[in-house]
Amino acid sequence: MSDSVLRLQYFGLIVCYCAISIGLSLFCIPALYLKCLLNKAYICLNASHGRLKQLLELIRTSAMAPLTILVSLSVDLLVLNIVLTREEKHFEFKYQQSDHFEGVDHL
Repeated sequence: MSDSVLRLQYFGLIVCYCAISIGLSLFCIPALYLKCLLNKAYICLNASHGRLKQLLELIRTSAMAPLTILVSLSVDLLVLNIVLTREEKHFEFKYQQSDHFEGVDHL
């Protein structure tokens, strides 16, 4: 029975993490969309040839960017479970322990 309770607690934790990530991503979606449009508009304005082609690309980007953003966020949400269950030894430690930096203050 304790294994079932542990699994239920783990499921609740995953649901909470997913809800938090969805809530936070709702604030990011408009900013990501605006960034896509501004990048494409910058490319369109700085193109020396093919203005019509660049304008069509801008229209295509404005239509496809929301779908691309939603697919990207969905994949991140699906991978969240795998990341949370990964063992510690599989993580890359970018910041070493403080003893690794001994002597840095002597520079």
